[in-house]
Amino acid sequence: GSYYKWKMANDPHITWAQEVIICDLCETPARQFCNSCQVSLCLGCIGKHMDSIQTLKHEVVQFKDRKVQLVYQECGSHSGQRCEAQCSRCNVPICMICVISTHNGHTIRLMKDVVCDLKSEIQHETRDIESNLLPLYKEMKENTKMDIGKLTQEFNSLESDTEKLRKSWQQEVDAIFNKFCSLNKSIRENHLTVLTSHQSLLENQIQEMTKTVQQNKENHQSNKVSEVTKHQSKLTEYKEIPTIVQQPIPSLKSNTDPGKELTIELGEYTATLKQAELSSQKDAEFSSV
Repeated sequence: GSYYKWKMANDPHITWAQEVIICDLCETPARQFCNSCQVSLCLGCIGKHMDSIQTLKHEVVQFKDRKVQLVYQECGSHSGQRCEAQCSRCNVPICMICVISTHNGHTIRLMKDVVCDLKSEIQHETRDIESNLLPLYKEMKENTKMDIGKLTQEFNSLESDTEKLRKSWQQEVDAIFNKFCSLNKSIRENHLTVLTSHQSLLENQIQEMTKTVQQNKENHQSNKVSEVTKHQSKLTEYKEIPTIVQQPIPSLKSNTDPGKELTIELGEYTATLKQAELSSQKDAEFSSV
């Protein structure tokens, strides 16, 4: 969150340059600022704010005298103490009393240094996602969209060719072509399912990365230790670029030469129409090789 909120005055004659600073606890213009908690306060909410966290000291000053600084969380072991350090061994925020007691002898780092390093990491991750990963994912999404259009067009053409061949066969073989149309649709749906699933995965990843970028930016701007230290990098996860195996589109083959067997092939499936000599009777057979 921001250190303080901004709100335009209700007077329509007030310009953008005349922004009013609003109390973080109500809708009243703020006159004071708690440096310790980085909270904007009106005169009426000072007591309410201090009562809400009675165990900690509050440096409340005129708004013009405010300082931008880190907001240290309260120590869970020592009331009234803020955690201005981090125990590297235990990986927990600690106060100065913790340093000389339960964490005596441990490697200690100032929390401001920890936050500085984390913000640098967040900034690097955000830059990497925005500059490299997001453009890559968006490009892959567009390519997948084009693949779906191309696949649909080719399957439509395939279906059209199948229907043209249907006319060259006699009425008795309708069952064969119905079977081929069913196979065509089934294969097409399988292909489309793979591509649309890949498209959905890319869309979900793009949304997740966009949310991560927004959260990272907020954490990077935040002075609240609890918000910064809960950051969990997702960079490794996002760099695992999803791949897709392109399935070949089956070809349609046919043989309609007079005096020969009439055949049609779709991928591994073959239909054959055998003609008996000296007879007009036809025997339609459907096989798969």
